Amino acid sequence: MPSTAKTIVLKGDRKSPEPAEHHIIFPGGSVSVHRTTKNKYWVHIVCNDGQELDDTFHSKKGEIEDIRDGAKNQFSVLIGTT
Repeated sequence: MPSTAKTIVLKGDRKSPEPAEHHIIFPGGSVSVHRTTKNKYWVHIVCNDGQELDDTFHSKKGEIEDIRDGAKNQFSVLIGTT
């Protein structure tokens, strides 16, 4: 990965618990990863429609511009601001 990338590694190790939720908030939306009680993960992609995403950050409204179907286990969502 490029040196400008911020990487978060979730290990799912019950002996060394990590927060159950991780959020990335950006202009137009957010991405959240939520660990379940069975150590599986939900990934939520949200386009902001005017709601407050965080107490300190007010995002521009966003819209999904494109969804790409990638390899068998991957897809991409392009979110732009309106």
